[in-house]
Amino acid sequence: MTVATHPQALSFGAIQVGDEIKPVEIIVTASVVVAGAIASRDSTATLSLPLGGGAA
Repeated sequence: MTVATHPQALSFGAIQVGDEIKPVEIIVTASVVVAGAIASRDSTATLSLPLGGGAA
C-alpha cells in the first residue's frame, strides 16, 4: 500500500507546542456526518434533511 503525503505536510516531530499551522477546510456533508458516526460506532447521530427538495 502506498501512502501519499502533501508536499507541504509537517511531520509530528517538526511541530512544537505553540507553533502556528495552516487551517484545513473540511466541507461537512451528510456523507461525512454518516461516515463519522459509522467510524465512531455512534448510533445516536442523526441528520434530518428534507427529501425530494420540497417543503416538509
